Amino acid sequence: MKKDLKTLALARLSGFRHKTVKVPEWGNVSVVLREPSAEAWYLWQEVLNGDGE
Repeated sequence: MKKDLKTLALARLSGFRHKTVKVPEWGNVSVVLREPSAEAWYLWQEVLNGDGE
C-alpha cells in the first residue's frame, strides 16, 4: 500500500520510534509505547537534574 505525503505527515506516530506491547495486568490489551519528543526529553532531564522549578 503506497502512502501519500499528506497521510505520512498526519500519521500520529510518524517521526517517533514506537512499539506495541500487550499488558497482562490490563487484560492483555495492546498499548503503544512512544519515544518522547526532544522537548519532552529535555524537560525530563531538567527534572532529573534538579534544574526545574
